[in-house]
Amino acid sequence: MDAEVLLPPEDFPDPPAREFVAWAARTRGPVLDIGALFGLTTLAALHTEAYVVASDTDARPLERLVQEAERVGLGDKLKVRRGHFPTRLDFPSDTFSGILVSRVMHSFDTVTLQEATAKLFFWLRPAGKVFVTVDANDDDVAPEALDRIFRTQGFIVERAEYFGGPEGRDSVALIARKI
Repeated sequence: MDAEVLLPPEDFPDPPAREFVAWAARTRGPVLDIGALFGLTTLAALHTEAYVVASDTDARPLERLVQEAERVGLGDKLKVRRGHFPTRLDFPSDTFSGILVSRVMHSFDTVTLQEATAKLFFWLRPAGKVFVTVDANDDDVAPEALDRIFRTQGFIVERAEYFGGPEGRDSVALIARKI
């Protein structure tokens, strides 16, 4: 991973990732990147001086992410947590100002989506935001379905919509906040 080849946040193809980085730049408190994988969004958020917890199920990309953050002088602002969301990842209540969940929830059934959304709500500080991208593979992750699940858990949904692909329907973006 090379910091010189990182996309600037405005060039991210994923609207929630762009907005997460912008939110991380202006919010107080740590933010969480679930599904960090190669760490492009995490590194972009770190470059805004945000404190970031990056999470993934695989330790190898997290190790590379730590090395890259240290290489560019941002290692003190990064923590990593290996775990499978939502079953093997946990944090105290009101920990994060923002959470990005990138391409993790598309395989969840409705019950798992509800459990995951409840955890996100629990982990967010009041007025915090969650930024979600899912692959649009079935009706369980249609914008309307995600909107309903997040509202049921107490979120105020700011936006839930399709984006990407030739017909603009390859992925779903959802941005919601906790009151």
